[in-house]
Amino acid sequence: MSNIEQAKEAKGRGNAAFSKGDFETAIKEFTAAIELNPNDHVFYSNRSGSYASLHRYEEALADAEKCIATKPDWAKGYSRKGFAAVNMGNTDLAKESYEAGLKIDPNNAQCKQGLKDCEPKANANPMASLFGPSMWGKLQADPTTREYLKDPAFVNKMKMMQGNPNFMGSLGSDPQVSAAVGVILGLGSSGFSSMNPGGGMPGGMPPTADGDGDVPMRASPAPTKAPEPEPEEEEEVDLELLAEQRVRAEAVELKNKGNAHYKKKEFEQALTFYDQAIEKDPENLAFHLNKAAAYYEQKDTAQCIATCKQVIKDETSKKGYDYQLVAKAWHRLGNAHGRDGNFAEAVECQKTSLLEAPLPAAQIALKKLEAKRKAKEAKEYLSPEKSEEAKLRGNEHFKAGNWTGAIEEYSEALKRDPENYRVYSNRAACYSKLMDWQRGMEDCDKCLSIDPNFVKVYIRKGKIQHFLKQYHKALQTYDKGLALDPKNPELIQGKRLVMNSINQANADGKVDPERQREAMKDPEIQAILSDPTINKVLKDMSEDPVEGQRALKDPTIMAKIEKLIAAGIVQVGNR
Repeated sequence: MSNIEQAKEAKGRGNAAFSKGDFETAIKEFTAAIELNPNDHVFYSNRSGSYASLHRYEEALADAEKCIATKPDWAKGYSRKGFAAVNMGNTDLAKESYEAGLKIDPNNAQCKQGLKDCEPKANANPMASLFGPSMWGKLQADPTTREYLKDPAFVNKMKMMQGNPNFMGSLGSDPQVSAAVGVILGLGSSGFSSMNPGGGMPGGMPPTADGDGDVPMRASPAPTKAPEPEPEEEEEVDLELLAEQRVRAEAVELKNKGNAHYKKKEFEQALTFYDQAIEKDPENLAFHLNKAAAYYEQKDTAQCIATCKQVIKDETSKKGYDYQLVAKAWHRLGNAHGRDGNFAEAVECQKTSLLEAPLPAAQIALKKLEAKRKAKEAKEYLSPEKSEEAKLRGNEHFKAGNWTGAIEEYSEALKRDPENYRVYSNRAACYSKLMDWQRGMEDCDKCLSIDPNFVKVYIRKGKIQHFLKQYHKALQTYDKGLALDPKNPELIQGKRLVMNSINQANADGKVDPERQREAMKDPEIQAILSDPTINKVLKDMSEDPVEGQRALKDPTIMAKIEKLIAAGIVQVGNR
């Protein structure tokens, strides 16, 4: 895999961490992406956003400047720089950055809003600066207010004060809002409410300590006479608004009828009602997304893809767009690309969906699509011809004694053709040279699972088992090979060596604990030892040799006793 591809994977992991609010991990992944490919401006932009989310604005500014240096004609880099600068208190630099971004993209929403936020407001509430762009990051960082952010009602209250700070007076008695203001002021979630126990908001910033460390008392305001009530004027009915609301309600009703047909898999009828709903309320992009779902079910992926892309384009052009809607559009777009077999594009779409909003459906789809992408890439990589070429290169390494180089080439050959059973046998020989017996055994078994008649691999497997003192298994392996090729000299010699080892162990009369432990792991040995007949024979061999010898005349019993002797479980004299 190239550095560029690895960098994209690191960016994807960073994006996923960012969407979960794990900004430290996101920074690590974006840093890894930059190290692999320092020429991609998006990596610097994403890391700048991560730093800013942690209020590390100096680092955010540095990355924004690197982003601009890498791609000077990209407006988002200037919006990143402006955001960092304004949070550092450098309004002049922020304005300069936003204006530079608007020269490149006059319609850039972030730069427009950023520039607007930099302008001083006449008669502004003195606490209005508290509710700037950095407010959400501070609330997310505090464990108490982080939980509040899950409550839509709380979020709406904070948005109200962000849009109009004069709401502070009416919302200040709310304990959640008080906690939020304390966090924004740097006092902690309980700091503001303890400083202001009477509820409500003060007229300005909280007092700061004088030189002697005391907080000056604020004079109590003089009581004022309540104003005389004035007669309420009857509100004028907004007929245009009522008509607009009625049309939208009719559009929703048409959409619901389309949904009813959709559930019945009557997709043409569903599309008809969705089109009627769109005609009534063309601004409601959810209707368009419903059409995309119907196209998907009709297997019209081209229309589905085109519709989803248009929804994403139109919705994201709005200020404060609907993240959930955009996430669903990306998710549906990913599914459509997946149906077309474009798994790489589908995976990226699902990742983008999760950046917008953590949709469970997108998370599930991402896992499935990544598996399909890997399977497709592996299938496209198959080539019996290239597999043979890699095998020949591996053979050359083997002849030269370069076992590691041979393993690399044999592994490449198997990626190209997993059914090339001879390569498993060759690689098993390399693992044996490196004394990696477990992998060598696995390759022998894989080879035999593809072609159980390949005699050569029985020789290699038997040698591994002999070395591991699995004598009873080695005998079985050599016997299977000899059943295929009774005159094979290597099989005959291998079996003879195993028998010599067994006889030598018995002649010594010493128990090999390691050999016995390995043997006891064998299910076949366990089954023999649990057989009551075998247990009686073993007892007779010790206490009544005549009866024991009589029992050994049964070929089935004799075969089992032979396996116990070969495994080192039963000790006998030199045979």
